[in-house]
Amino acid sequence: PTFAFVHLIPPHAPYPPPPPHRGLYSSGYTGTIEPEATFLSRFPDKQPIEELTEEDRRFIRDRYDENVAFADAQVGALLSLLESSERYDDTLVVLMSDHGEAFLEHDRYLHSRMLFREFLHVPLVIKWPHGVPDFKAEVTEPMSLVDLVPTLVDGLALSGQQGGYQGRSLIPLVFDGAHRQEPLWATTR
Repeated sequence: PTFAFVHLIPPHAPYPPPPPHRGLYSSGYTGTIEPEATFLSRFPDKQPIEELTEEDRRFIRDRYDENVAFADAQVGALLSLLESSERYDDTLVVLMSDHGEAFLEHDRYLHSRMLFREFLHVPLVIKWPHGVPDFKAEVTEPMSLVDLVPTLVDGLALSGQQGGYQGRSLIPLVFDGAHRQEPLWATTR
């Protein structure tokens, strides 16, 4: 048995993807800005957003997208390694993000202590190991990442591990088409 927790930093600012991802979308940029966190966090409190041209704004977003492509390639390489070692079918894979990123929605860049959709709406993908009931469903209603552990415990039938979680299992949503009855909460300081 093997456990691996892989924490990818990309696509965090300053969005510096290596080749061949660097320039994938931003190669036509002729401006001078670099999308570093210290620079992006100045808007709009210390610097007016109007100082950025439309080309600058597109470059910042394109550089982020290049960094997402780089992170995606890293996940693909890891999954390929599992496949080539014939461990993919028997491996539980969970892909998620802890937060989203803003690109001038609500006049902000990066992520902050605000509770807007662009910060809260993140992916959660679960690939179950062979032998666990086949999950082909896509759950489209909002859920919380606190539901991950109870879902894994329930889906893997880990007896004796039920209870004591803040979240709840998503298994009924997947198999029974049940709907979430209680609201989702997000807080900030």
